[in-house]
Amino acid sequence: MQGFFPFPVFIKNENTHNYNYVNHNFLSAAPEMDRLVKEGKDYLLEISNKPLLELTWLKTAMFYRNPDEKAILSNLQQSRLYDTNTFYLTNKAIVDEHFSINIALIANQFSGLENTFQELIPDLKKDTQLFLKFQTLTKREKEILELILKGYTNKQIANLTVTSFNTVRTHRNRIYKKLEIKHFKDCLSYQYFFTR
Repeated sequence: MQGFFPFPVFIKNENTHNYNYVNHNFLSAAPEMDRLVKEGKDYLLEISNKPLLELTWLKTAMFYRNPDEKAILSNLQQSRLYDTNTFYLTNKAIVDEHFSINIALIANQFSGLENTFQELIPDLKKDTQLFLKFQTLTKREKEILELILKGYTNKQIANLTVTSFNTVRTHRNRIYKKLEIKHFKDCLSYQYFFTR
């Protein structure tokens, strides 16, 4: 596999975040890579853009809920490489229930890719803000939001969750307040977090 891929490749344990294999192109991508392979998740947290990393981990968890060996998960990330915040795109494919193979495309190594990443930043910031707001919801509020997104009325949700109509209405009000939304259509931005 060493000479087959002209870009950084790594096989990672998704439970421990340890790197089980890295190719030469991964190690030579930046001086930080050697330390990343040795220290794993702790060092990754130190050098990465935390909201992007958390979003990546959320998307990965969702990706593994309904594994498809043919699916590819792409994540835009940012880490400190050569002491500079650098954007890169990882493409992840499931090997089995624990391992994934990942290919990294580092923006400054491909002409034009960095400009593309810069154009994605406004959408990325919006997605990150949605993710951070979504994370403020309790488990129960997330369950209620999922039912709201499926089109259930407060009365139907009360029946499904075996709670009172007033409790559901209170949950809905709290959800709307936390997410800073006013109408059902604004909830649709959060539908992505429930796709399986």
